[in-house]
Amino acid sequence: MTAYYLDASAWVKRYCIEAGSSWVRQLFNSGALMCCATLGVVEVAATLARKTRAGEIDRTLGETMARRLRRDWSGFYQIEMTSGVLEAALEAAGREALKGADAVHLASALIVADHLRRHATELVFVASDRELEQAAARAGLPTTDPAEK
Repeated sequence: MTAYYLDASAWVKRYCIEAGSSWVRQLFNSGALMCCATLGVVEVAATLARKTRAGEIDRTLGETMARRLRRDWSGFYQIEMTSGVLEAALEAAGREALKGADAVHLASALIVADHLRRHATELVFVASDRELEQAAARAGLPTTDPAEK
C-alpha cells in the first residue's frame, strides 16, 4: 500500500489550476491515504485567501475552495506539532538548511513514514518545491513533483 505526504506546494494544486493540478486531483479521487502536518492546512488556506484578496480567485469560488479544503483535511492523516516533530524539524533545519515550514514538513513526513512502515505502507513525499523534494530524497523518502507529471 502507498500513502502520500502532501506539502502545501503540491496540495494547493487541488484548488488552483497550476502545472500538476490534474495529477493532484486524480490522487484525491483515488482514495489514497494522504498525510500532512497541521501547518500545511494553514499554508493552503492562507494561499487561497491571498489569491482571493488579490482577485486571482473570485470571492465566491474562494469561499467554496476554503470549505472543500476543510472537508479534505478531515480525511487526512494529520501530524500535529508535538515535541518529537519539533526536535526532528530542528534537526532537519540544521542538517538541510531548510526554511522553517519546510523543516516541519520533512520532519512530519519522516515520522509518519516510520509509523507507516510498521504497517507495510510506503510513504511518497509530494512537493512542488525542488529544495524540499531533494531534502526528502536525501532523507530516504520516495518523492514526486506533480508539476512534472
